[in-house]
Amino acid sequence: MPDEDSKVDAKLEKLRQAVRQGWAKLHPATDAHRAVVRRVVRQQWRQEAKIQAEQKQSSSGKGKSKQAKPTQAQSQKGKSTGHDQGHSH
Repeated sequence: MPDEDSKVDAKLEKLRQAVRQGWAKLHPATDAHRAVVRRVVRQQWRQEAKIQAEQKQSSSGKGKSKQAKPTQAQSQKGKSTGHDQGHSH
């Protein structure tokens, strides 16, 4: 039985790779899309760095602990961010 499972897993992995390659050929990432992703990641990184700096400053300061606001990624946990969902071509 474990031998069958490994064969099935291998076949599913091969299928997954083929689907991803086909999707990449049909829907290549554009430079504009990459720029948007870079901008969003940069903004999120800055927010997180700012929060970490505030936490570090507050913990080394008077001993008062501020509760940091959740970052965009933390507040959107559980929400789908897939760009290919709901699109029909």
